[in-house]
Amino acid sequence: MVIKSVTTSSVIQLTPDDRGEDYLPVEKQIANEIIRVLNFRQEEDGSYTSTSTKEFRAKRTILAYALAVSGIHNVSQLPGYYYHKDTAERIFQEYMPNLSSALLGENGDQISKDMANGFLQNELDFEGEYPENIWDVPDLENKPLSTYSDEDKLLALYFFASQEIPLEENQQSNATRFFKLIDFLFILSAATSLGKRIFSRNFYNGLETKSLENYIGRKNFLSLSFDHLRNYLMAG
Repeated sequence: MVIKSVTTSSVIQLTPDDRGEDYLPVEKQIANEIIRVLNFRQEEDGSYTSTSTKEFRAKRTILAYALAVSGIHNVSQLPGYYYHKDTAERIFQEYMPNLSSALLGENGDQISKDMANGFLQNELDFEGEYPENIWDVPDLENKPLSTYSDEDKLLALYFFASQEIPLEENQQSNATRFFKLIDFLFILSAATSLGKRIFSRNFYNGLETKSLENYIGRKNFLSLSFDHLRNYLMAG
């Protein structure tokens, strides 16, 4: 299976569905199914159980752009049958770094704005949100959606994407995949103006899971363990 590298196009656009504006862009449709395959159980009829939450849709938006920057704009361009879990897993693991690379490039700021705008607009167009609604996002608790700045939209996308999709009964979390997403989110915060807001105590305390905190602790533990091992070898 051959994985495409990041595209060098100056403009990253999602592909409209030929059936009209009532349908998600093609990349989001593909991302939607990949996330279902990776996170939910398959029924006897082949369908997947799932609940479409903001956490789900935030990750779908990010994966859709990972596909787009990798030159994947329709199913025929995928490196395999993505309804197979192993293939879907590899697509996720291999294409996410392409989006990270794109964010660090000269067009990264525009890509991040497009992702955030796309996420919010989808909530307004398809998920029953209204411009006057207020989301319980740290630092945005009193702001109607209609007043969100580009940075506010990006903060909201970051907030929901930082949280694991609610798991079904007896379902185990895929830590490796979640950490890959968190790696991307750290790059997103570094490549944009979100850094100070992301790492504020108010925002951090607002996260609904401890996944991010555990990941930071894991990173620190690995760093300390490496330093300890290096000092031990040098002393020997």
